[in-house]
Amino acid sequence: EEAAELLRAADELAKRPAGLVRQLCDFSKAGDIAPREFPLSGVDSKLRDEFMSSRIPIDIDLPAIVFTGDDGKILLMLRLLVQRSVESLEGREGWINVGGNMTMKEVSGQQGNFLFLMVANNGPAIPEGALKNVFEPFFNPYDGRPETGDLKLATVAAIASAHGGWAECVSSNVGVMFYVYLPMAKQEPTTPENHIG
Repeated sequence: EEAAELLRAADELAKRPAGLVRQLCDFSKAGDIAPREFPLSGVDSKLRDEFMSSRIPIDIDLPAIVFTGDDGKILLMLRLLVQRSVESLEGREGWINVGGNMTMKEVSGQQGNFLFLMVANNGPAIPEGALKNVFEPFFNPYDGRPETGDLKLATVAAIASAHGGWAECVSSNVGVMFYVYLPMAKQEPTTPENHIG
């Protein structure tokens, strides 16, 4: 049994570099978007297909609207947020909710219509001091060590910015919520003043 455990550990170590290379490719292309009109329901169904065999119950309910953006990058962004949520629930019971809506938001003194996307889970809270760095490359919000981090949340923030929006993270004793705001009208990429909720 000890040998089997060592083999599992070695297998996990071998997978990490391959996963980081894939994430590095995603991160490096996050700003390259090809906007087009697409129904968000298509992203909804693809996300359901990808996570249908997850051991964690995932409720996906995206709004039935047409959005102008890069549907592949929006799918990637939601996939990464769900993956991060699944990882945070490793070894415990939990749930993940994926949803969204259209909302009015004031940014830089101007009102605008935004697509609001949310991925929430009931995993462990992110320590308050770590929230300000949660979207930084290779930052692990649970221990702050770069060698245990990855590029998932940094890629989410980069994709949101390339669409003229931003990402936020809110954490409490109930769990962690990731919010993404994307303008309904084309805007230039943003650098949010504050991406923490």
